[in-house]
Amino acid sequence: MGRLLLVSSLALVAPAACSFVKSSSNPATSDTGDGGADAVAPGPATATCQGDATLCLSGTVTTARSLAAVPNVLVASLFRVFPSGQEMPLSSQTVATDGTWAFSNLPAWAHYYVRIAAEISVSGAAPSTLTSIAGPLTVPSTGHPTAVQVRPVELQVLESRLPGAGSQVQWASAHVFDPATGDEMAGGAQVSIGVGGTSTPMPWGTDSAGKPAYFVQFATPPAAQPTYEVTTSAPAFGSMPLTWTLVADPPGFDASISAPASNATIPVGQPLTVTWPAQPTADYEVVELFARAAGGWTGAWQSPAPDSPDATQETVPGSAIGAAGPLLLNVVFSKASCPATSDGCVYAGSVADVQLTAQ
Repeated sequence: MGRLLLVSSLALVAPAACSFVKSSSNPATSDTGDGGADAVAPGPATATCQGDATLCLSGTVTTARSLAAVPNVLVASLFRVFPSGQEMPLSSQTVATDGTWAFSNLPAWAHYYVRIAAEISVSGAAPSTLTSIAGPLTVPSTGHPTAVQVRPVELQVLESRLPGAGSQVQWASAHVFDPATGDEMAGGAQVSIGVGGTSTPMPWGTDSAGKPAYFVQFATPPAAQPTYEVTTSAPAFGSMPLTWTLVADPPGFDASISAPASNATIPVGQPLTVTWPAQPTADYEVVELFARAAGGWTGAWQSPAPDSPDATQETVPGSAIGAAGPLLLNVVFSKASCPATSDGCVYAGSVADVQLTAQ
């Protein structure tokens, strides 16, 4: 089908809202720069691993020096697949009063993610929630703690490529928060991303999922880079802009689809089973369906939550195939790079695609 590449939001929506149980959690301050609620009990003084340390993921939480507001409570949630869309946590806990967290007796798995959600409420104002994600994390583990930092930004970059082609940057998204109150700065900041030495503004608007964000969709996607720098400036941050670094981990594999076959004809209104070979080095997979309309492609359906890398099929509901005509089917095999030392997440996907005809 040529070199057409369409990638939507890859189910990368805002993390699920969290309902918090208040505790006396008070994290230390460091020296460096929608799928259900997480209901948790108050945390202990210190969180420690129970049993075999290699079957435990543990760590600490700090707040960046640039975040002046102290969270009322911190919640750590553990996920088997990247936390997005309707993905539910395996477990959640209030971070201990000394800023530690631990998840014990875990099955072996190479794609765990920990999400820290910080609730901030200053002077009785309505609370805000800032999140930070670390992963993938591996069990058996080394036993060393993972240091997660909560920042006044939430940053995402999406890379993608077709088999045999080079990776390109599709979009970048940012949420920026007032460091004194934790409130989101909706249009009150200047944000830009540096890609290969070129700075591109990220104006306040809507992201690829139609949600408010500082966002840029590259009309001519630039070549993917090992790292990206996002710069934020606003009076609330002081006189100097703040620079945040994101680190990519591009896939070393090509995506493929086993069924349906390219140029197959499928019935209107009937479920479509999509299969693909297992790709254990991916962190997740997402199925996307596009319909031809008005000379372009329009998103018709995508996975409600990322599929686990050990999944090999998903069924597109018949309601998504509502009319006769051309369809484009993608299966995106992605790596979600959110190292604890990075300031955000880079999603790098290899895209397999087939064209279909519904009739």
